[in-house]
Amino acid sequence: MARLYGVLDRQLEDNAFVAGDFYSIADMAIWGWASLWEGQQHHLETTPHMARWLDTVSARPGVIAGRALAAEKRTAPKQDKAAQDVLFGKR
Repeated sequence: MARLYGVLDRQLEDNAFVAGDFYSIADMAIWGWASLWEGQQHHLETTPHMARWLDTVSARPGVIAGRALAAEKRTAPKQDKAAQDVLFGKR
């Protein structure tokens, strides 16, 4: 992941977004995994352009709304019998 974060940081050094000066499907596709940087034990001080981009994308109204909806709909499978049945092939 460190290599990918480095590639992303270099791309964002001269660009506001991944594909240039506009928000695009590339940002949408990459943001999902790049936003998980903490779980990859990455340190944002080594990728300042990526850190700026993460803040910019995270502040978009659509991203905020999508994350709120995901948090609202998310349940722990062990607490949801129907989800357990789907996960473990009982349906």
